[in-house]
Amino acid sequence: MSSGNDFHLHFISQNQSYDVDFQQQEKASAENVMIDGRNYVIRGDKSEVLWLKAKLPELAKSGMTIEDLKIRLQDVGAKEIGIAERVQSVAIQPFGQQVAHKEGAWSLQKKASLPGKQKLVANKYWEKNSSRFAKIAKTTKHIERLKKQMESTSRGKAGRAKRSSLTTQIDIHEKRLADLRKPDGMFLQFLKNCSNNPGIVEKTFLAAVEGNDPAKFQKLFAKSTEEQLSAIDHGEGLNVIPRAPLSQKPVTVTKSDLKDIQDYMRDTGFSGAVTITDRSSTYTVSTPNVPDPQAPFAIHSVGKVFTGVLALRMIEEKVIPKKALDKPIQLSAEIVEKLPPKVREQLKHTTLREVMLHHGRYGDYLGNYQDAIEAALQENRLPPVVDAPEDFLQFADKNLVVPDKSGYAYSNLGLLLVGLSLQHLYNSQNKEAMTYDGLLHDYVLEPAGVGVYERHKPEKARVNPQDKVSSHITGGPAGGAWSTVGDLARFGNWLGAKYRDTDSPFSDLIEEFGGEFFSEREFSHGGSIESASAHLSHRLENGVTITIVSDKEGLGLASDLAQTIQENLLKQTPLERSTHELGARLSETGDLAGEPLLKSKL
Repeated sequence: MSSGNDFHLHFISQNQSYDVDFQQQEKASAENVMIDGRNYVIRGDKSEVLWLKAKLPELAKSGMTIEDLKIRLQDVGAKEIGIAERVQSVAIQPFGQQVAHKEGAWSLQKKASLPGKQKLVANKYWEKNSSRFAKIAKTTKHIERLKKQMESTSRGKAGRAKRSSLTTQIDIHEKRLADLRKPDGMFLQFLKNCSNNPGIVEKTFLAAVEGNDPAKFQKLFAKSTEEQLSAIDHGEGLNVIPRAPLSQKPVTVTKSDLKDIQDYMRDTGFSGAVTITDRSSTYTVSTPNVPDPQAPFAIHSVGKVFTGVLALRMIEEKVIPKKALDKPIQLSAEIVEKLPPKVREQLKHTTLREVMLHHGRYGDYLGNYQDAIEAALQENRLPPVVDAPEDFLQFADKNLVVPDKSGYAYSNLGLLLVGLSLQHLYNSQNKEAMTYDGLLHDYVLEPAGVGVYERHKPEKARVNPQDKVSSHITGGPAGGAWSTVGDLARFGNWLGAKYRDTDSPFSDLIEEFGGEFFSEREFSHGGSIESASAHLSHRLENGVTITIVSDKEGLGLASDLAQTIQENLLKQTPLERSTHELGARLSETGDLAGEPLLKSKL
């Protein structure tokens, strides 16, 4: 400590670090706090000072020491939310001395490559749609000209005829403009979902497209994360982000690897736990604010893997015939009666296989379910009770969704129907009825050695306290269950062992029907809502399983971390390889702001 008992407090929250000076004062005042019998004034940025001033009166008890303050701040920060969010670590330093840590190698590499990837994705999306964007810009200007003519047209008889003609032309061109904009609907919605300012994102997007301004379009990606860029690259069929080849050879995780992971989690403000299994050992690391890395977390859409595997296990055990997957999805009459009319009609036209692979055109239920929970909490009512998967059907979207060109449209409602169909298929062939949960336990959870897999939030489960809704979400066939990072790892390892069992038809079933969670010899699926995320992956070639759970705000953060771990632990070439490939591709595509535009050969 420095002379005069002045000191500096450094604490790390979920998203950033804070540095605050405490300077001793001779006399007490309204601005002071008493610690260890001394009066201190707090100096620092507004956010952390406000948070500390709100918390310190209840923390700084009489006779409390500065070290007591450190312990109390960390304890309270782990349980409560303030402007400073959850405090992960607290350090006492000499007065005026801020703590600086050296960023890990993974973070530095990500920072170096991210701007280039943002530019690549922006370039490629613009190039792919430049002709259509030019038509949008031209049509928009033409509509503006027609509207100006409308304003200057006289009100007489001749004017009325001209105004009628102009109105017809405007209607025709506005319909054409709407058709030209349709392909951007899901893409724009994704960008808005990834932003804290969706209105600004939409305004910038429209201004860039309608003004045929590629430089402005590029600004939309300035804050895009690695995971978001990968989702756009894959979802829009750009395939422009270079990916270093991953090793197919067995990998041994080292202490240095684990430190790199912890450094990266610290650098990115991650909150959660990671388990990695190589072919000989299992390793688990967690952030400082997660003292029990085996605490249950919500795993969200990772639960879809369990439902998909249940279907294949029931075929493997001859509980249901394989041909059932290529027949129209079958449900009990009671379930069908609860479905919206358009969904009920669509059942006649989609097979169970198609619904398993998100080719059923069914929509969602989760959004309406979350809205109902939030409304109940705001009105001091009990949240809706979900005792069985069919209870979710009251929240089902009434309309079908428009799929992409391949017929794909991701659907929570679809996977819910898969679980209910498996329940019906079993009960229609057996005297003793079983629920979806019972089937999942007998055919998947127990054989895989999964101990914690709960539909309702367990007592010691971790949630993001900022999200008051998440702790009330009940799990079902489409996701939302609660599990641990260790149990997910056991499930991933079991999937790999089942696939390698040459005496079982499981591998053939996975290859034929497991496309929702299996491709390129990897089991993989992420899951997230705005306040939490999870990820599961198992690579067959080297037996590496990576499972991640998180209660940090941000869509897809667990999958983003999983991708980073894979790229670094399983890299086949030096770390610089991907950066060199990125530079080469950037030189080929050029810059959106340059002339001539976008002459990529990719």
